[in-house]
Amino acid sequence: MKPTLPPPLPASVPPRKTVNDGSAPDDLDTQILHAELRLIAREEALRMRVNALSQRVAEVARPARFAGPAVGGGALVLALWSLWRGKSSTKKQMLSAAGAARRTPTAGSGIPWARLVSLVWPLLPLPWRSRVPAAAAHTLIDIGLPLVGRLANKSGRRQKNDLVVPLLPAPYVDLARYAGTWYEVARLPERFEKACAGQPSAHYTPRAGGGLRIMNRCLGADGRERTVQGVGRTVKGGGGARLRVTFAPSWLRWLPIAWGDYWILYVDDRYNEAIVGNPSRSSLWLLSRQPQLIGGRLEALVGMARDKGFAVERLQFNAPD
Repeated sequence: MKPTLPPPLPASVPPRKTVNDGSAPDDLDTQILHAELRLIAREEALRMRVNALSQRVAEVARPARFAGPAVGGGALVLALWSLWRGKSSTKKQMLSAAGAARRTPTAGSGIPWARLVSLVWPLLPLPWRSRVPAAAAHTLIDIGLPLVGRLANKSGRRQKNDLVVPLLPAPYVDLARYAGTWYEVARLPERFEKACAGQPSAHYTPRAGGGLRIMNRCLGADGRERTVQGVGRTVKGGGGARLRVTFAPSWLRWLPIAWGDYWILYVDDRYNEAIVGNPSRSSLWLLSRQPQLIGGRLEALVGMARDKGFAVERLQFNAPD
């Protein structure tokens, strides 16, 4: 910032005389006038410097300067989250039951509105476009709109492929009666159970504040017992049949991704048999109080799971240890 020169003295003020020019020195009044004018000039120069510095600070700290980087950073985080979720989520199983009708897509859902916005933007009046920083506009058009359009299209495809009859849990489950030991008779393949060579079992204990404590056990290929502990909390309005469970360490349980859906889809009157799964039909467990189901009960549970839309042809059956 260049230094600001003080304003000149008014023309009506005579120049100050010095003794060196051979003339008589100024009288006292003239000396006082020159001293006051010099003081006023210094104050004015200081005021001008302060104003210039304030304008510079206001320009640097202007919120609009950060709009572009903020929008770009937010779009980048949203894009990474979308890619991670797309890779980590499993595809929903499609029901093939006769008479199941598909929902009608929302009218206009196929219109590429995100592209239309990018085409309309240059046609807007210049005063409107000048209010938005160029960096923010380019970031929004190049990254934000395509990303929002992609997410909207994925949501539209999910609505199109959803069935009119969704998967429903059991209307009510008494978790006090459900507690205890259950044996896993059959399951859909699960990555976290690949290490189990023997028949897994789960022991549930009611929690004081509601929900369940979980202890899963199985024998590994080396013959050693493997255990993992978790907790399940009930979902409000779920009648005890809808829970969210986690086996993550306690210091990670604040993360939403650490919890998964655990729906009790069926339990008999004596709480001896149960079917457990999740809304996407990617997980399924057939449970029994005994290591084996006899008398055609296994076929009955498999048939119920098939009727609920699960891919029972992929079931893995567990024999007692």
